[in-house]
Amino acid sequence: MNMDGKSIAPAWCEIDLGELATFRTGPFGSTFHKSDYVVGGTPLINPSHIIDGDIVPDEAVTVRPELAKRLEAFALREGEIVIGRRGDMGRCAVVKRCHEGFLCGTGSMIVRPRPGTNPHLLQSLLSSPEVIAKIEENSVGTTMINLNQETLSSLVIRMAADPNEQQTIADALSDADALIEGLERLIGKKRLIKQGAMKDFLTAKRRLPGFSEEWGQADFGSVIRNVLPKSPRPASFATSSGDHPFFLSGAKEAKSSVADYDCCGAIIFSCGGSFRARNASGKFSMSSDCLGVETYGDARFFASWMEMNADTLDAETFYGSGLRHLDKGRLRDVAVPRPSDAEQSAIADVLHDMETEVAALGSRLEKAKAIKKGMMQALLTGRIRLDPKSSSEQFLEAAE
Repeated sequence: MNMDGKSIAPAWCEIDLGELATFRTGPFGSTFHKSDYVVGGTPLINPSHIIDGDIVPDEAVTVRPELAKRLEAFALREGEIVIGRRGDMGRCAVVKRCHEGFLCGTGSMIVRPRPGTNPHLLQSLLSSPEVIAKIEENSVGTTMINLNQETLSSLVIRMAADPNEQQTIADALSDADALIEGLERLIGKKRLIKQGAMKDFLTAKRRLPGFSEEWGQADFGSVIRNVLPKSPRPASFATSSGDHPFFLSGAKEAKSSVADYDCCGAIIFSCGGSFRARNASGKFSMSSDCLGVETYGDARFFASWMEMNADTLDAETFYGSGLRHLDKGRLRDVAVPRPSDAEQSAIADVLHDMETEVAALGSRLEKAKAIKKGMMQALLTGRIRLDPKSSSEQFLEAAE
């Protein structure tokens, strides 16, 4: 039955994957020699080049055209699926036209859908948690799982028998993928815009309306108003829940139910590893391997400036060849720009608004990924059926 109570025929069926596709394992590793690898040749697609359902070649992992010609039996064609057969199972992608001619690597396998089998639906099935679990259960290897043709061919999967329903499910999942990809592109664009704004506003290359006074410069030590007392919290105190931010070494943020500090504005520094600075305000806590300082002026401005110059400050303020540490004396000696307090806050507000927009888009992205996951669990198991004449909107309406 579909969601309107009407029957959809024919029903789903259980079938061996070998009845839906044929398989070709990548060439033996001995086929390739160091001299065969060049920059800018024919890409070799190994499991590490299959990322989030897409093929992402590496220009450093390519082979000479003459070798690619000899191995054309392993060349990828549009509509095929390339799947990783070593390590993490479920890495697979449909070959697009722009990928044609790439070579299947030693650690990968080509899945060639038979006529009537939708490649996008088959790729979604092969990357679903249920099928991954079956693959892992039946694959060989103890230290590293190794998928072979026999295992994949005999894998029993449940699939819509009607090609039209297959296409409808594939289209619905494709719509979800398009939404996710669109949000990822938009987030990337917004981040680039923010980076450009930081370079302009934090160096006085571009001024906000109403500000023209020349900027001063000061040692960061003269900007520090207060050093927060040493935190009693170890890194293991971090949790995935709670109402307050918890800052860890590396300026990573977790959650905590305890707040040790309450500041209008502070900068949290990582004391080990590499230079990291993060703005904090309100109630928060931090691990004992962090340093927190309150500043004169707007802490957000100085934290943003330090974020932009993190690589330079890493070289200037950290010491040690193995386990590296922050030199607090060097940190105090760092020369920082000192516009008026009003201009600091105006710049910080602009950058904060940009970051808030990126964060909101990030939340939408996570929601879209959760919806896609729910769609896969419902549509790829036949728990929810889509009428072949419908669209993905039918599922999305039912999911709300």
